[in-house]
Amino acid sequence: MDLENKISAREILGRIRNLVLFLFVHYKKLRKTKPTKPVIFFELEDNYWHRYLLILCHFFENKGFQIIIMPKLKFMSNWATLALADQLPDVKFQSTTHFELCISSKLKKRKNTKHLFTDYFQPQISSDAFKIPMPMVDTMYKLGYYKKSKALSTQEKRNIKIFYVGNINKGHNTPTILECFNILDRNQIIDIITRNFADSIAKPPGSDIEMLNMKAEIVIFDRKELNIRPEMLLEALANCQFILGPPGVVMPQTHFIVEAMSVGCIPIIEFPEIFDTPLDDSNSVIFDGETDLKEKIKYVLSLPDDRIREMHTNVIQFYDDHLSIDAVVGNILNPRYQSLFLNCENYSVQQMNNVRRD
Repeated sequence: MDLENKISAREILGRIRNLVLFLFVHYKKLRKTKPTKPVIFFELEDNYWHRYLLILCHFFENKGFQIIIMPKLKFMSNWATLALADQLPDVKFQSTTHFELCISSKLKKRKNTKHLFTDYFQPQISSDAFKIPMPMVDTMYKLGYYKKSKALSTQEKRNIKIFYVGNINKGHNTPTILECFNILDRNQIIDIITRNFADSIAKPPGSDIEMLNMKAEIVIFDRKELNIRPEMLLEALANCQFILGPPGVVMPQTHFIVEAMSVGCIPIIEFPEIFDTPLDDSNSVIFDGETDLKEKIKYVLSLPDDRIREMHTNVIQFYDDHLSIDAVVGNILNPRYQSLFLNCENYSVQQMNNVRRD
């Protein structure tokens, strides 16, 4: 048996295990019940979207919808569906014809039905399609921490000029960022700043509590040095004026950018198209390559307070208009949009690569 068949066999065994576990743990979710709330019905062949689908369900539940998912074997045998069922106690797996909106992975000409696509990074998207933006990490919605962002966004006293925390391990990078998106990877960006602005970089705080009152021009550290607790993250970010927004492992987006923008931090980024409505100079600092990054960091460090306040206000407005739960759910329900694109991370990048090779 060759390697490909071995991998395929392992995947099949994993699927069987997941399905048995799902049926054993979540069999009650398969019982037919009459919904008491407006229904969002998902009709999906498989769960390519993993945590992004989970977060989308959190969004709908926040707005008072009942989530019902068609119980397809392939979908239920996906490990990500187990996680979804664990985190959403009220989700149901059953068929229904009564829904406010059906989101389907197959193109169907049916009333109140929208087609969900996986090729999130394709450059050409029609005007009747909505690209669902990067959210905060799922923990922020599951535990309700995101609710603090509105009050924290108005915090005026911010003592850290530029901030970043994340995984800075060199093994965390992949060639995809340069090959597919033609931007600097995370370690390149951190290295450029630490080499050229060493005198402005402060030592990491001793704790996430200490960071709430820390004063510094630049604070950059690896998550291994200090892992800010999820319940403290938004408070810590609210003490920062700007956040460095390097890309993720395989794509330009990270949850960190959205979390920071939710409390009014101004992003420093190389890829303003990370959102369907691109960021611009009014609400972000955009650089292009190493030389421009160094110039933009100098620019930020010398920026007057009135300009920072103006950009801060614009960031909050951008978040409210495009990234908040109200904005995202509102756009999904908008009759103008007939197609939806939801991020699948590696799977979406792989589709983009396949198109480029063709």
